[in-house]
Amino acid sequence: MFCRRINSLRVVLTFAVVVAAPALAVQRTFVASTGVDTNPCTLTQPCRGFAAAVSAVAANGEVVVLDSAGYGPVTLDKSVTLFAPKGIYAGVSVLTGTGILVAAGAGRVTLRGLTINGQGGNFGIEVVSVSVLELYDIEVSGLASTGILASNGGMIVGEGLIVRESGSEGILLASGARMHLRSSRVENNQRGVKAQDGAWFSAVDTTFTGNYYEAISIFAGANQTAVLNLERCYVAENGHSFAAIKTSTSDATARIDGTLSRNTITLNSGYGVIVGDPSAGEGHYTVNFVDNTITNNAGMGILIQVPQFDTTLGKIVLSGNTISRNDWGVGCNGAGVVTRGNNTIRDNVSNQLTCAGIVSETGQ
Repeated sequence: MFCRRINSLRVVLTFAVVVAAPALAVQRTFVASTGVDTNPCTLTQPCRGFAAAVSAVAANGEVVVLDSAGYGPVTLDKSVTLFAPKGIYAGVSVLTGTGILVAAGAGRVTLRGLTINGQGGNFGIEVVSVSVLELYDIEVSGLASTGILASNGGMIVGEGLIVRESGSEGILLASGARMHLRSSRVENNQRGVKAQDGAWFSAVDTTFTGNYYEAISIFAGANQTAVLNLERCYVAENGHSFAAIKTSTSDATARIDGTLSRNTITLNSGYGVIVGDPSAGEGHYTVNFVDNTITNNAGMGILIQVPQFDTTLGKIVLSGNTISRNDWGVGCNGAGVVTRGNNTIRDNVSNQLTCAGIVSETGQ
């Protein structure tokens, strides 16, 4: 009798534990316009919004969009992929605050095929912690402040990314964040890309047009190195009374490393490129201009404002560029330039090449 009671108690306790146990996170969840957030987020019983589907999916899992709809803001606090197949509209309307907050720690996050549109909110994508963020075929538009804000390191890779019509920066990188774009567009923002506090920015086959201030602004603070690499990019109609591309440092301990290769920089309302800012107490620069076409800009094609001219610590090098039909070709404000002798600098309105120090080198 006593043994039968013990066994019955064990059965009751076991049943209670089973009932109380939460559902295990699954590797793939689904969202749909007809879904309900209290569903298990399966293919046959999808959830309605990204937030519920991300909560239900396991780390390193996928959230798949089944049909066209808006799926709401979400926080990504683990490694996860949000995936909308081609032909499906997956929207995130940002009414306030942030559309997608990436706080994945050392995790990896992938966003594919999403449209993030500002409806009064400040940030489209805000990155506070991640190892790698991949953005494929993402459009971010109309944010009151910044389309993409990365404020704490990590690497961001984008392809087919469109960032447009932001009230401040289209993309703002800080505190060592690193972004690499391919075949993307940054258009009609107050400022296209701003990389500060030692951030790195590179772009290949990418278009920067219609940004009111700089298309790209790079800044290195004390004891920091900022990096800018552009290849085969098109930079046009930016920089109203400013510059399409600008680099600067805070003091003599900072450094800029840059390579601009085979880009077209044209029809900008101010300077094409400004290297340095003498009012800031400049650091050291190593910037190579290789095979670029810099034409029809309202100001100088290239303005170099690095007070020191020390080729052992860093130098500005021109090689194979065509710089023509600007207000001024290349000018130096107390600085110098290294030329490989194979540039075409002519037909500029005021002057062609005016620098205090010009060193000719033979290319290898």
